[in-house]
Amino acid sequence: MFLKFTIGLALLPVTMMPASADNARCFLEYQSNIYVDGPCEFIGAGGGSFRINADGWAVDLGIVDEGWAQAWWNADGHGLYGERVVGAARLHSNMGYLRRDEDDSACWSNHEAKVCAW
Repeated sequence: MFLKFTIGLALLPVTMMPASADNARCFLEYQSNIYVDGPCEFIGAGGGSFRINADGWAVDLGIVDEGWAQAWWNADGHGLYGERVVGAARLHSNMGYLRRDEDDSACWSNHEAKVCAW
């Protein structure tokens, strides 16, 4: 079940994102490096899933179960062919499964990553 869902989730950047975006404040940390801590573009995808874009970094977070999500991002800030991407052109790096923060429901994290959107 998880494998099938994980494969389906890989299609999230192409299939689930609506066109409208809202301004938000976001935080993105991966392996103790902070990539975003400030203004961002927030695109809700329904059911709690979302995309954030800021400063050339992008994350798609998709809900997989209550309190759990899986996230993908453009880890090097570039697309698959080395081009600099702005927004969510190529989200090819898996951040793994993230758990919703009990103290701040706008945040999701695991042992390597933290994603927040307020």
